[in-house]
Amino acid sequence: MMKKRKNWIWIVGSSLLCLVGIGLILSPYVRNQAINQKAKTLRVTKQTKRQLQKNALEKPATFDFQEVKPVTNRAVLESYQNPPQNLSQIGGIAIPDLRIHLAILKGLSNENLLYGAGTMSEDQVMGQGNYALASHSLFGTWGAEHTLFTPLHRAQKGMTVYLTDLDKIYQYQIVSVKEVTSEHTEVLNEVAGKKLLTLITCTDLNATKRIVVQGELVAISDYNNNKDKIFQ
Repeated sequence: MMKKRKNWIWIVGSSLLCLVGIGLILSPYVRNQAINQKAKTLRVTKQTKRQLQKNALEKPATFDFQEVKPVTNRAVLESYQNPPQNLSQIGGIAIPDLRIHLAILKGLSNENLLYGAGTMSEDQVMGQGNYALASHSLFGTWGAEHTLFTPLHRAQKGMTVYLTDLDKIYQYQIVSVKEVTSEHTEVLNEVAGKKLLTLITCTDLNATKRIVVQGELVAISDYNNNKDKIFQ
């Protein structure tokens, strides 16, 4: 009896996986939903401060933006079937006006950028210098407008962006939104006397241009005093 039950569970589980796989292959909408569901499981509220600090210090990372590949249905399907084991959450980002709530992950690996925002350099620190993050935009499909950094296409000056490492919440106000070509790496430079946040995503499938959203630090507060208002 127990053996039959196990066989039944295996058959049902395999069938569901096949159905999800077919959906991912045939439907970009299903792909987008799969990304969003996985992204929710990685949110900073699912982590501990100790684990974030450990990831920041110990997890290896790559920072080569040129090696980043576009999001494809196949990549999402492979990730769904073989979930990555070494995603390195080090914080979270929230932009309430754009409904962005993502994990911040260490580095620019394709796995990181498939489900969150990746840091663009090894030594960047929240609330200091120019803290730069990148993630994907998705195009031309229903549901894409709420996925990863796609909402940055609607960013406006004056909007508030929050970062957290589960110790502090760093509040930035957006001061510029612009399109640049890929060679304009000066947007990642530090600016004397300013504490900046730079968010980068592509403008099209061919990544011919980037949207660059920059904000300036306006406040720092304790995470435990404000978490329920921002990171839920």
